Amino acid sequence: DGNLVWQRDTGPNPYLSSMPSPLLVGRTLVYYRHWQAFPYRREWWLACGLIEAVDSHTGQLLWRAPGRSSHFVAGSLAHVRSGETDLVVTGGGQVLRLTNGEDLGMDLGLMLSGSTPLAQGSTLYYAKKIEGKHTAMAIAAVRIEKDDKDGWRAVPLWQQKDRKTHV
Repeated sequence: DGNLVWQRDTGPNPYLSSMPSPLLVGRTLVYYRHWQAFPYRREWWLACGLIEAVDSHTGQLLWRAPGRSSHFVAGSLAHVRSGETDLVVTGGGQVLRLTNGEDLGMDLGLMLSGSTPLAQGSTLYYAKKIEGKHTAMAIAAVRIEKDDKDGWRAVPLWQQKDRKTHV
């Protein structure tokens, strides 16, 4: 009907003219709270400061989690469902539990700036950088699953390296 139900201040955003898209899973709305900018080589890199989740019906804060400063983010968030567990994957490869924001401590590798991971069930598809003599790009797929010790792991399914394109 066009009437404002709730609104939330997501903090200053002096470095970007736009933000990555939020993620809506059921009633849970997850978004990047604010960014930190710092120089890296000859460019400015952006790192996520905080990730927040709110109830989409009320705007009530459900959880707040720190973004990993070593993970650069630019792509939007993705939803992965592994078994009965809903997970959030950031554009920087950080994996969080949707219910409480717990960082699962997984490292999916540095994703390409601006790329958004795609998910289908427990499988995640993403573009990543491969460091070497020249930095190259690869498209990879992993399945996120529980391991035998009550932790989580990313099982590589495949990776296709682009030998012609260097980023």
